[in-house]
Amino acid sequence: MRFMMLMIPGGYEKAAPDVRPDAKGVEAMMKYNESLQKAGILLSLDGLHPLASGARISFAGGKPKVTDGPFVETKEVLGGYWMIDVKSKEEAVEWAKRCPASANETIEIRQVFEMSDFPADVQKAAEKFPDIQAKASALELQDMTGASAGAAITIGKTTLRLMKSARPHHTVGATTTTFADGKDFSCDINLPMPVERADLEAMEKALDLDGQIMTLGPTTMGRWKMRRQASPLLLKAIASKASGVVFVQKFEPTLALAKSKPAR
Repeated sequence: MRFMMLMIPGGYEKAAPDVRPDAKGVEAMMKYNESLQKAGILLSLDGLHPLASGARISFAGGKPKVTDGPFVETKEVLGGYWMIDVKSKEEAVEWAKRCPASANETIEIRQVFEMSDFPADVQKAAEKFPDIQAKASALELQDMTGASAGAAITIGKTTLRLMKSARPHHTVGATTTTFADGKDFSCDINLPMPVERADLEAMEKALDLDGQIMTLGPTTMGRWKMRRQASPLLLKAIASKASGVVFVQKFEPTLALAKSKPAR
């Protein structure tokens, strides 16, 4: 179960754009973040700039209206968040209680919707959007294959999207190939940063992967199958002191093929 732990600092709604946390507070918070990572439950985290440097877009009458911050009527604002994957709300609460927060800070816990939480008609409407593309959007990726949203390069039976993250040099290539009996979805994520065995072990635990991690000289490799997926989702990772690459692959048979299989 995924939960967001939302940090709400008291008084942050009035903070100036150049306000930054002090070194002592950052050090304590980094140790807490490290404990989340070592436990294998941390999916992502980020801090947010003060409201004074933000903006709001309202849609009264169906037309967007932009208002720059700060906003006088606002009483509480987010200062940052953690995304964690735990077994229950109770476990999320326990982790939030360990946070080295100050007296004026509050943590709000909200569960993230999974597709299984929605009724059948909603799930069916979402089937046309591959999981890999959804994950790419969550990584703040921007399309590099064309100027317009959703642009892609199609060569024969294969469609390619090359995207970049808001973080420098992070890229993702997503490929879809159509075969007679189904579609193959593949994705490679390039990480231009040192990736260690401990990072792969944390990913293996967080995603409940079934597989193996191997170290061959200066390179560490991992090969897994994701247990929680109904159809096989295969992962491979190559890590070194300079960079890392994660490969994701999934094959989905056509409905016609599934119906043609004999009942067991």
